[in-house]
Amino acid sequence: VKDLEQAAYMGGRTECRFLGKVKGNSFVGLDVNGLYPFVMKNNLYPYHLVEYQNSANLEYLDNVLGSFAVIGKVSIDTDEPAYAVRYKHKIVFPTGRFVTYLCSEGLRYALEHKHIVGIEELAVYQKADLFSGYIDYFAKLKEQYSKEDNKIMRHFAKDMSNSLYGKFAQRRKIMEANYQIDYKGYYREEVFDTITRQTEITTKMFNRIWITYGSELCPNSFVAISAHVTEYARFYLYKLMKKVGLKNVIYTDTDSIKMLVKHLP
Repeated sequence: VKDLEQAAYMGGRTECRFLGKVKGNSFVGLDVNGLYPFVMKNNLYPYHLVEYQNSANLEYLDNVLGSFAVIGKVSIDTDEPAYAVRYKHKIVFPTGRFVTYLCSEGLRYALEHKHIVGIEELAVYQKADLFSGYIDYFAKLKEQYSKEDNKIMRHFAKDMSNSLYGKFAQRRKIMEANYQIDYKGYYREEVFDTITRQTEITTKMFNRIWITYGSELCPNSFVAISAHVTEYARFYLYKLMKKVGLKNVIYTDTDSIKMLVKHLP
């Protein structure tokens, strides 16, 4: 299940939809104010895994989406660039037939538009309002510090709202050894392991030596939450793109759209 959750965790929609010189000189940027805090406050999020299936049918998916949060590995056949797919360490939004990983919002959209042709994996979670109190608390602090012209604390309150979602997918370095040695001095050595294809760092300090490499999820991580937050944000932005017309969008970056003024609805 953890592998499924991590596969479904993808970032924001950053996409150049036009290559070349754009004719015209009146451009506009449409920005969603606090997109991540907005979707965190206005949606329900998974907090407890209740079921995992290697396969499922569309009727079952439709039923559980009404009461639960869901993550699935699905086969998609679509004419819309709506669904995120990892390709060469990037996020792309293809059309046609492909396999990808979707959370509740993406699965709901795909069901409504009849884009799902198969379900390979499905994880079902209990869901609840996890963040509205948190977001409201820091929104009030941000407003208060704005009135007080306290720029540092205002920025702090803003960051607390914007960055929380990532904590649920936080990773840490893997530590392979940590033992006492009798050696005065210190050193740090970086070596590329040709077998594991990873860079290992050996550090000696304070009469201890340890080796770190790669990364792993932290003990209290719950990636299903982070995956849902970023997907809610991507689909909110996609629906805005459809409102202004996909052909009119020049560039997108997580919470904003760049386009010509003349194409505003």
